[in-house]
Amino acid sequence: CARCACGSALLRSCSVQACHSRGLGLRFGVSGFKMQGLPRHTQTVKLGELVERVVCSAHDDLVHLASGASGRSETDRKRELARYLHTLRQRLTRLHVLAEWAPVQRRARIAILCGDMVGQLKQHDRAFADTADRLFGLHQQMGWARAPLFDLPGALDVLCNGKYSALHSASIAEVAPIPGKGEDETETAFELEQRLALEQRLDCEMRSMLLDEKVKGTLPEGVLVWGVKGGTAIVGVPGEYRATLGLGGPPPLPKPVAPGDELGAEKPEFETQTPPHGGWLVRRIELLAGARDIDEPSGTPPRPFTITKLENRVLGERATARMAGMSPPPPAPPELVENGAEGICGLHRVGRDAALRLVAATIAEQTKRVALKGGAWFGGAIRVEPIKGRKDASLASTAGDFATQKNNGHGHGHGSQVEKTHGKGEGIRVWFWLPGASRTLGASGTRLAGVDVGSVEVASGAAAANDAAVAAGSAPRIELLYEKGEDAVDARIVARALVPAEGGIDTTVSCKKECAVEKIPFNMSSVDVREALADGIRFASLCKLRNVLDKIQGPCEESGLFMALDPNATRPIGDSQTTAENKSAEPNEDGWGEQARPAIVVRLTENGTCAQVCCDKKSGGVVVGGGHPLAS
Repeated sequence: CARCACGSALLRSCSVQACHSRGLGLRFGVSGFKMQGLPRHTQTVKLGELVERVVCSAHDDLVHLASGASGRSETDRKRELARYLHTLRQRLTRLHVLAEWAPVQRRARIAILCGDMVGQLKQHDRAFADTADRLFGLHQQMGWARAPLFDLPGALDVLCNGKYSALHSASIAEVAPIPGKGEDETETAFELEQRLALEQRLDCEMRSMLLDEKVKGTLPEGVLVWGVKGGTAIVGVPGEYRATLGLGGPPPLPKPVAPGDELGAEKPEFETQTPPHGGWLVRRIELLAGARDIDEPSGTPPRPFTITKLENRVLGERATARMAGMSPPPPAPPELVENGAEGICGLHRVGRDAALRLVAATIAEQTKRVALKGGAWFGGAIRVEPIKGRKDASLASTAGDFATQKNNGHGHGHGSQVEKTHGKGEGIRVWFWLPGASRTLGASGTRLAGVDVGSVEVASGAAAANDAAVAAGSAPRIELLYEKGEDAVDARIVARALVPAEGGIDTTVSCKKECAVEKIPFNMSSVDVREALADGIRFASLCKLRNVLDKIQGPCEESGLFMALDPNATRPIGDSQTTAENKSAEPNEDGWGEQARPAIVVRLTENGTCAQVCCDKKSGGVVVGGGHPLAS
């Protein structure tokens, strides 16, 4: 055997030399085997990490030796030191040998590759053994499947009775499905009667199901039933969504019982019965929520959001599954439904979620465009920022809707402390009437290469003033917030205006002020950030004009002037001879145009001549309107 091994080795060496002599240049390196793609089975460690481990171990041993050397004799200390140096020398020698051996002809990589190959071969061995076992079992099953299956009861029935009793007496033509009518075919009177009778039964069953949900109290607030007719029901929320429902969906699943409560579970007051015509089936969902483009006039009717056929199908399948208490089928993502069938509440959850998502995306897009235009034309008078946490979102709230509190721990707030969440957007805040908008360039500006050099300093000063006002919370703003409520079904988007105390803008205050909060109407059917911003400016103007009226009412009454604060005053349009063509020629001192806004109406004469003191829409400054006819 040794001779054969030597002979084979000699033959291999001769063949290699022959190949080299022919110029083939055989290489036995790692790259020649094309094995780098094998899964990693061998545990490896980097050389630098190995050196670090040896050094750290030697250092720890030396520290331990030094700490234990005190109190020992000189001979014991020398013996322990010699033993430590001997152990360290052996470690360093092994490390040196490993460092010298690994790079030579890629020996370390070859060893790792061999370990990976061994591990992969072991996996193949286990897979082949498992496959052989499965094939053996499959062979037996195929033998069993090949054996004939005899219907012995049927054969005995035919032999004894001369007929097959299991066959129904009805003929095949009677039980075959009836093909549907084509578009050109007209239904007969009998078919019309059958269809109307079926629709009547479906209408009665759907009315009964809707009435049961109303009696149980599971019908969500705000859901409206437009009608039940023709075997379909129209259900939805005005301004959000509208769904066309029918019957024929999956039957509703009962509420699961917690483990261990099977015996002690109470019997529900209303038992869930399987409908004879199936559960709810959502045939179509239409979104009623919409938006108005900010480049269009405010009187333009809004356009509802549109969804594709695929999105409509996915929403319908999600709503149908939710109403039955199941997870929706693909391509919709799986959902966890823990409380069984949800009925109309499941439809409301899906429809409102879709509407809220589109409304939130529209609000984010509109606020960016409004801020861009405000920064370009109003000198940075508008600033937009996201609200990341509920604690950061609210400074003060109205009773019943919001809890009053102070941020950052300054002062003593009233109401419950709300936990701050990170990484989830809660809404958008829009600041207006920032102090940087009122700073303009003086007459003594220098120009360099056609550029006003002084404008750079003014812009930097305006930005610093705006930053200070935002940080101090001394500028008015509006907030568009997402409120979840007790459940996602009660989720909604609310708008509110926050005006600092005293209604003024004071950037010298180092802490955030208490704010007056006013809820702003927000309609999901016509999303328009401009309207919400205008309502916020109206509330800020009303707060500011109240403070102005308190200061000037006494001196003006002593002078014989009567004044009153009108929350919805309109701009004076001149005398009775003013026509619609020259209305636009009237001066627009406050930027509100013909829109209603708060104003202090001052009666100047007994004949009814009045002037109005109001706030400028862009800067918030106090201006006097209605003086044009007096001057003319």
